[in-house]
Amino acid sequence: MSFFKRTDPNAPSARRNAAGTASPSPYERLPADNSSHSSLPPPHQPSLPPRRSPAPPDTHMAYGAPQRPQQSAPPREAYGAYASGHEQYGEKAEYHSQQPPRGYQPGGGMQGVSTGTGRGIYNIAPCPSDPLALTNRLVVNGGDFPPEVEYVILRDQFILSIIRDPTRTLPPKHLGPSKIIRQWVGLSAVGETVQCEPFYPANGDWASSAELEVGFRLKRKETQDLFDSEEMAQAFISAFPSLPLTPLQPLVFDYRGHELKATVRAVSTLDGQEGATGIIMEGTEIIWVKDPSSSIKLKNSSKRGPTNAILAPNFKFEDMGIGGLDTEFSAIFRRAFASRIFPPGLVEKL
Repeated sequence: MSFFKRTDPNAPSARRNAAGTASPSPYERLPADNSSHSSLPPPHQPSLPPRRSPAPPDTHMAYGAPQRPQQSAPPREAYGAYASGHEQYGEKAEYHSQQPPRGYQPGGGMQGVSTGTGRGIYNIAPCPSDPLALTNRLVVNGGDFPPEVEYVILRDQFILSIIRDPTRTLPPKHLGPSKIIRQWVGLSAVGETVQCEPFYPANGDWASSAELEVGFRLKRKETQDLFDSEEMAQAFISAFPSLPLTPLQPLVFDYRGHELKATVRAVSTLDGQEGATGIIMEGTEIIWVKDPSSSIKLKNSSKRGPTNAILAPNFKFEDMGIGGLDTEFSAIFRRAFASRIFPPGLVEKL
């Protein structure tokens, strides 16, 4: 509803009608000084040429216009050695890769550069992580040992397999033995040094068989589960390929969630030496013996004799200093202790 009465002569429409002029168009309501900016000129003024936008400056070309040569500041080089001129997101610029230093391993920093010979006096540091301790290998800095070195000998006595520190936290000229290795070699975790030399095994240093005494590592984690000797032997060989074994060497390993501890009792190598260090290979025979102080239960294999046999199959009375009736006594004892010599699987079938 309008605030002005239709018959009110003072209303705007009434005043316009009284003046005898038509209602101006919206474009004519602008003041006179703004007439030059109106889209349509007043009817009483001559038509002006159509308005054109001013020409863009040289530094910004109009859309569709031919490009003009221009000088600009030298472009910045993109971060990461990208080609210049491609700094906007979404640009797929050409990447100029830089040659990494020799020996660099992705994610490993400069520790992968091998500059050492692997021999000399090394400091002792704690093992970087628990998973590395379960490998039964000596953790070393990758830059201290040439790539071809896989084994070392400490104090001219203890032969160990090495593993380059994947955590990249072990300082140079430091060794990171696990607690069980330190106990075997006789080392402290901090403040001690040890003589280290590379070790290159010969063809006859591979183990043909090894006898290990096994039990639970922790008393509170003992179970009544039955452990199959053959399956555990295959798992042991798969978990520790090319691992050196030395008599009296302690080992730790995880078998199906059970933390076990083993001690090497005997090793036979391919060259026939007894008591020497032998390296595990695919055909190595692993013989498990129950630790007397442990409650572990072992299922003996039907393919080999029991691990607690009183007499070895190749025993001789001459070795015991008994002469004379060697053949007769051998036959008697072999018959008497046949159940102790033959495999349990064969005895059950008899």
